[in-house]
Amino acid sequence: MITQSSKLVFAAWIFLVASITTSCAPALVLEDWDEFDPHDSNSLMDQLTTADVIEARLIVSLDSIENHRKSNDYFPARIEFENVMGGVFKYDIKVKTRGKFRRRTCDMPPLKLDFSKKDLEAQGLLPFDDLKLVTHCLEDAAWSDKLVLKEYLAYKMYSLLTPYSFRVQLLRLTYQDANDPDRKLKRWAFVLESDDELAARIGGLECKNCMGQPEERFDPIHKRMVAMFEYMICNSDWSFKMNRNVKFFELPNQRLIPVPYDFDFSGFVKAPYARLNKDVGQRERDQRVFMGFAEDARQMYATLALFKTKRPVFNQTILNFRYLPEEDKLELVQYLDTFYESINSLEDAQKALFN
Repeated sequence: MITQSSKLVFAAWIFLVASITTSCAPALVLEDWDEFDPHDSNSLMDQLTTADVIEARLIVSLDSIENHRKSNDYFPARIEFENVMGGVFKYDIKVKTRGKFRRRTCDMPPLKLDFSKKDLEAQGLLPFDDLKLVTHCLEDAAWSDKLVLKEYLAYKMYSLLTPYSFRVQLLRLTYQDANDPDRKLKRWAFVLESDDELAARIGGLECKNCMGQPEERFDPIHKRMVAMFEYMICNSDWSFKMNRNVKFFELPNQRLIPVPYDFDFSGFVKAPYARLNKDVGQRERDQRVFMGFAEDARQMYATLALFKTKRPVFNQTILNFRYLPEEDKLELVQYLDTFYESINSLEDAQKALFN
C-alpha cells in the first residue's frame, strides 16, 4: 500500500531532482545532509553546545550597558560557563550592545561577546572569538523569560530542517554588577553562533551588503525553506530583497544559502513590542503572509511535503522542552496546527499562501 507519507517523500524527491537538472550550478540535495557533520571542529561554540542548558555568569558594569546602548564601543566584562562535568570556564572578554530595534527598546539590550583569540587558542580552541548573546527584553521576569525561550525554540526548530542554520545554546545567566557584587539578576538567555563560524562550518563565505540579489542566485531548496518557515511561525520581519534578518552565505558553487535569524516579531514568539509589516499586507498580528519567490503552490509542493514530514518532530521538540509551562507548550503546538490546517491540501495551500 502506498501511504500518504510515501507520497510526500516521493514528491519531495521528484522536486529535488528537478531542481538539480534545471540549473547550471548544482543545488544542495537533502540526502547529502546525512553526511554533514556540524560538530567536526573544536571551538568555544562546540564546547557550549554539549549540554541542555548551561549555568553562566556575566560580570559587567550594568551601568555601562545602559550608557553604551547607542554606541558601538566595547567595555570590559568577565564571563564564566559551568560545563557538564562541573568545571568552570572563565574568560575576560569585551562586550558591546548590538542590534537595532531591541537595542533601542529592551530593558536589557542584546550583547555581542568578544573573546580573546589568544585565550581561546591557549585552550586548544579555534579562534572564532565572537558570540551573540540574546538577552531578555522586558523587566518582567516571567513574561520576558517566556519570550526568550520561545525564540530559542524557533531556532531549534529551524535547525531540524537543515544544518545550514545558526546553532544556539541555552543559558541560565546571572548578570552580576562589576561595581556592586550584590546587584544581580538571573534570567534566561542564549548564545548564537557567529557568522564567521557558520560560514566556516558550511564551507562558504558570508555575502555582505547583498541586497537585491536575483532569485536564481539562491539555492532552490533553502530559498523556499526559509520562506515557508517564516510563514509557519508568522514572521514578516525579514526580507530576501532587503537582506533583513536573513544572512546570505555563498558556497563554492556560487549559490547563496539564506539563513534566517531574529524571530521575536513572529506570532510564534508573540513579543508585545512586535510591529505589523503593513508593507506586505499584514493587518493583524497572527496574519501569516508568504514572502517567498514562488508564484503558486505547485512550485512549493516539495517544500510543503517536507514540512508535513517534520510536523511530529516539531511538536515533540516543543512538548519535550521542560523550561516552558505546559499551557504555553500546548499553545505553541496549537499555533502550528493552524499552519498545517492551512496547507492540508494543494488547494488549501494555494488559497493560504497566494490569495
